[in-house]
Amino acid sequence: MQKINKNQVGLGLFLKRIKDLCWVPSFYCSRAYLEAVQPELDIINGWLTLTDEGVCMFPPVPMNDNVIYEADYSKWPDFIWSDMEGCIMPDNYQKEKLDFQYLYDPDDFIKLVGKKWAILRKNSKKWERRHKSNLMIVSWSDIDPEEGAVFIGEWLESKADDFQDADIMLNYLFQSDGKGVHAFCMLDNNENIKAILAYDTNWTYVNFRYCMTKPGEAFLAEAVRLVFYRDIMFGKSMLVNDGGVVDNPQLEWFKDRLNPVEKKTVYSWRRFDE
Repeated sequence: MQKINKNQVGLGLFLKRIKDLCWVPSFYCSRAYLEAVQPELDIINGWLTLTDEGVCMFPPVPMNDNVIYEADYSKWPDFIWSDMEGCIMPDNYQKEKLDFQYLYDPDDFIKLVGKKWAILRKNSKKWERRHKSNLMIVSWSDIDPEEGAVFIGEWLESKADDFQDADIMLNYLFQSDGKGVHAFCMLDNNENIKAILAYDTNWTYVNFRYCMTKPGEAFLAEAVRLVFYRDIMFGKSMLVNDGGVVDNPQLEWFKDRLNPVEKKTVYSWRRFDE
């Protein structure tokens, strides 16, 4: 008999209650991602909380509607890392900007018509012309794990200290049981890895979780993004949540020029003394 993982059962309940309450899940709120994070789950006064390294990840979730009506927030943590649309925070909490969330419609990338798409339209073709190669999509499971690990190592090295939570990404790609994780490689005509990307879903969005491109190759990022939206996302009716910018002005510049349908601000919340 398979042993029941109580934390996974609790994680399922946490996500179910968010959906029942009609909260809009944030970029970090998906089953696949949270199973890679492996947060601790606690129940305090009827509130479900997810904690990672001592930090409460999201607003506590009521196990039932009675908990909401009682409105006892006294045991809530003093700091909540990321809010979610639809959750009404207690009056004695103040918000602090955490990051953005970029939402894109895959259909927008099909024709790239108009002035606002001129930069992406031009830049996405430059990599193929310079390297005289196309980008081919291959499932992550078909790639030699050692080859994939070398590519990721080189990419992380190129990012220096600009990339956070590398351990979670590696767990997501290498140690996940595969449920809910959709990972791909993009190869050039010589079958060299040029990009590794992965996404998962919740009940509202496709979450474009990771996009690693070969360091030092100009315009590769634009070419990869276009293949992702045109081919991998083809036929998908959901908007794509491409996360934020983690205080990186260059990344913000890049994502702004991909013409999001919405650029939302995500907040952390901190209790203050009334």
